[in-house]
Amino acid sequence: MSPRIKESNSQASAWWDKFANFSWRTDWTQVLIIFFLSSLGVVAINSAGSYRQSNYAESQLIFLGIGWVAYWGLSSLDYRILRVHARRIFIIGILLLLPVSLCALAKVDIGNFIRGVYGARRWMDFGPFSVQPSEFAKVTTLVFIAHLLALHSVGSFRATWFTALKVMASAMVPFFLIFVQPDLGSALIYLPLSFALLYVAGLSLR
Repeated sequence: MSPRIKESNSQASAWWDKFANFSWRTDWTQVLIIFFLSSLGVVAINSAGSYRQSNYAESQLIFLGIGWVAYWGLSSLDYRILRVHARRIFIIGILLLLPVSLCALAKVDIGNFIRGVYGARRWMDFGPFSVQPSEFAKVTTLVFIAHLLALHSVGSFRATWFTALKVMASAMVPFFLIFVQPDLGSALIYLPLSFALLYVAGLSLR
């Protein structure tokens, strides 16, 4: 067998090993649930928009495709990379929130990029699509809080109150920035998110 064929076979074997390992680590029940809910959402949007000849369903499909690519990409990523960059990821999330929140506090618009809609400023308009920074901030905050809890063992509240305080303080930063937009519904997510992570980490109220 020629060296080129051996090299090709070894590369194919290495790729297959990575794919098999990834498939084994994947929670396929979660994948099926996400796929079902996503499909249900597209059907609902298509049914609601059919009366107005809107393209909401097509836009939803595009963003679903982007979401699935991001899901598989992050699923295959070594979590230790996220831990190394957790602080930077959190800061990026806060920096994305700042322009929208500052415009909301000052009640000013930046052209069509950030403008008030029914008194709220929550979106960044890039022309073909719009982005809501608070959605990204949920993920970046989750990564950072998980990183904090991984650094410090969590036990009784009396022994680890400082860690719990840091977790709550980290959640309060995006909470405030989103609250002033105003978007109370998205802001309130950070409180149960923090308590849920503390509970999973093993915090006891004693």
